[in-house]
Amino acid sequence: MGGTPVRLKLKADVCAAYATDEDPDGWEHVIDLIASGVTVSALSKKFGVSRSFFSTVLHSDRVGISDRVKKAHKDAAEALLDMAQADVDDLADTATRDQVTLSRVRADTKIKLAALKDPERYQTKPDAPHVHISIGSLHFEALRAANRNSLPSGTHAALPAHPSLPPAPVDAEIISIEEPAHGNEDHAPAVTG
Repeated sequence: MGGTPVRLKLKADVCAAYATDEDPDGWEHVIDLIASGVTVSALSKKFGVSRSFFSTVLHSDRVGISDRVKKAHKDAAEALLDMAQADVDDLADTATRDQVTLSRVRADTKIKLAALKDPERYQTKPDAPHVHISIGSLHFEALRAANRNSLPSGTHAALPAHPSLPPAPVDAEIISIEEPAHGNEDHAPAVTG
């Protein structure tokens, strides 16, 4: 067992904390913890080392462990989604607005972490077509198409009335504006100031 004193101490601490007959050095248990959603940061804090140092020792300790750690991170994605669901499910009907907001933030964070840990399975695809349906614009397009089909080319009349409805009454008055005759100042509007 070679390495720096800090590396040796970390290995001894992991062994003391997690070693079993089937896992004499304890690192398989560490991988199981990661797969269950425990973060490398939380594990590194527990053993009093930096996250990067813990990760380096974890990945370099045994042959083939990096692949198992990658698989553990993918498995952790599902565990994080389960935790997010539990956060939401644990809210009581009497939860305050702050509790709901905090629960939502925690759940959203776990969902984003799950997408980072297993993007093939949980990340939304940016290439996926986005479908936006507006009933208003579809209705407008249908009216425009009906207008185009029922009017002669170049006609700019109003849309035809529905055949089962009577024409709408129009209450309008046509007003003509006459210009006063030149030279007749009596009919000019008075300007008051």
